Amino acid sequence: MIFATLVHVARAMALTIYASALLSPRDDDELAVRYELAEASELVAGDGQEGRQLLRIARFESNYRREVMTCEVLGKEGEVTAWQILVRRGEDAAWMCSDVVAGAVVALERLRESVAACRHLPPPDRLALYARGSCSSAQGRRLSRVRYAP
Repeated sequence: MIFATLVHVARAMALTIYASALLSPRDDDELAVRYELAEASELVAGDGQEGRQLLRIARFESNYRREVMTCEVLGKEGEVTAWQILVRRGEDAAWMCSDVVAGAVVALERLRESVAACRHLPPPDRLALYARGSCSSAQGRRLSRVRYAP
């Protein structure tokens, strides 16, 4: 039990360092947000690449802003969480906004959905569905390349 906890904390710290390299925190609160997102990403991700991918998406979707992560600020079309997720069912918004892990769960589902739907594209372009709702969107493929984490 203790070993598993230590492994989780070590992975979350590694992801926090990764997130901080993508966008340097200016203060302790910004670092804490990166850790919260890293911990949630580590909990839900199937592997290190998915964890890095979740953090890279959050960086470009929300700049790791706490008020976006907690849904105090929504996206232009009502997107929620640090991953700027478009809500498909009304009750999902409250669930995702109440717990950063819940947001990570849905973000990972959407990430995997995009990768599967766009599997015919090169790996860096497979987030096009996530980014713009269509694998054939040129803007979505461009945004995907920016958000792609190898």
